[in-house]
Amino acid sequence: MTTTTLKSGIHCAPLPPRRSIWSRFAMIMSLRRQRLSLKKLDARMLDDIGVSRKDAAIEAKKSVWDVPGHWSQ
Repeated sequence: MTTTTLKSGIHCAPLPPRRSIWSRFAMIMSLRRQRLSLKKLDARMLDDIGVSRKDAAIEAKKSVWDVPGHWSQ
């Protein structure tokens, strides 16, 4: 694996290639399905994954455009 050296001397992994519009759309729709599924989990299932009911509700209410920060790289 190759690394890139920044001007500051920090080594970092190269960014992945840019995704097509269709793959980005598929990722967003997958995130939407995951958030809707999270909302449907019962208390035992949420406890298994370490998520509170309140956190699950907050995540489920997020817009499809509210994606993780690393997706925009």
